Amino acid sequence: SSAASDVYKRQEFIYGSDTLKNFNDGKVTIKEVAAHFGKMLGIEIKDPSGCYVNMRERVQESRTTYIDSMRDALLERMDKDDEKLYRRKK
Repeated sequence: SSAASDVYKRQEFIYGSDTLKNFNDGKVTIKEVAAHFGKMLGIEIKDPSGCYVNMRERVQESRTTYIDSMRDALLERMDKDDEKLYRRKK
């Protein structure tokens, strides 16, 4: 995965979480959230609002490609774990 792709993945996650008010009950700015994530990851996250504009402008694909793939992967993991549990109960 490219560096640009990684930036967009992080920004989707940050914006999605911010939209759900997951950080301090929504009482922080997107720049503060991005700075916190950047500090945790040891990177600088520049221009979160510019990344958001790019997400909104996507037309050839889902506007939330990473969040969609995260959801699909988590559901697949749950399904596999459910199958394992079902097989053990037989």
